[in-house]
Amino acid sequence: MTTTPRIGTPSLVEVTVSGHPDALGAAHGEALRDTIAAVYAWRVGEIVAATGEAEADVLARAARYLPAAERLAPDLVREVRGIGRGSGLGFERALFLQVATEVSLEPVAGRSAIGVAGPDRPEGPLVAQNWDQPIESGGKQVVLRLQPAVRPEILQFAHAGVLGYIGLNDRGLGHVGNQLYTSRPGRVDGLTQYFVNRRLLEFDDLPSALGWLASAPVASTCNYLIGDASGELADVELGGGSAHVQARGVALAHTNHYLLAPFLATDTHRDVLADSPARLATMRAGPLGVGTLRDHTGHPASICRHEDPPGLTTRASIVLRLAAREMSVAAGPPCVTPYTTYGFGSA
Repeated sequence: MTTTPRIGTPSLVEVTVSGHPDALGAAHGEALRDTIAAVYAWRVGEIVAATGEAEADVLARAARYLPAAERLAPDLVREVRGIGRGSGLGFERALFLQVATEVSLEPVAGRSAIGVAGPDRPEGPLVAQNWDQPIESGGKQVVLRLQPAVRPEILQFAHAGVLGYIGLNDRGLGHVGNQLYTSRPGRVDGLTQYFVNRRLLEFDDLPSALGWLASAPVASTCNYLIGDASGELADVELGGGSAHVQARGVALAHTNHYLLAPFLATDTHRDVLADSPARLATMRAGPLGVGTLRDHTGHPASICRHEDPPGLTTRASIVLRLAAREMSVAAGPPCVTPYTTYGFGSA
């Protein structure tokens, strides 16, 4: 296990952990004990404040997702047990961290995601996004390098204490994602988003990842923009318990509303992030690239977002260069924050 602060992004710590699931989780929890405790206090506190529930009631709702996780991803449940042990939170609270988005009644988070590939890109394909969050989320994210005993090495930007978030593996497969908003209730007999995030990063290429995702019952309402080093890209919307490919191509973009017809009737983005269609239109109007992530059209609710509290601000911008197997992170709005690049074997 190594813990390395990186120059250029002082709010991000880089942590490397390795081993079988129990050891991997325990090392993760131990290395980030204080930050994981802060993530837990923030996320459970938001729900308690919004609902008036006791903490025990929130944890009981979180536990409803455990049977599906044990059935569909028992190895990852073992890793969660390790996180709980290493962090001192215990398993019940560590499990909550993996299902907090689904347990929250309406977690507001803005995302603008792009994917670009094609033969005219000598630098190869990329997928990227801006990560828009409230001020309370600040200082709770890390760059986490996972070296499982029997699966690909993974590099991800994540909340401390979660299994999977935004990232790529050493085979060149990576994904970014957006929250989607709907009045249709989720299901508790599927995998939650953070479990899905992680499992997707265990495949060698896009067809394999999409094949698994098409077969997996899911609990989340979200969107994935997934690509691999060959230049294949796909955009996938999750809803109604399953995943549906929305688009494939060499120039893809997505924000925080559904685009597939079956989901439009229950989409509620207008009540949460009404600017989502405008951000998507801006991305579609111009050539896509890293510069897109600095666009201020529609300021302050722009792709590079700068709302005053309690609104959302771009707290991070993440670029995954799939052929190069590199992740670049700006720990703040990319218009004013430099990117730091992380690669495999550089810890």
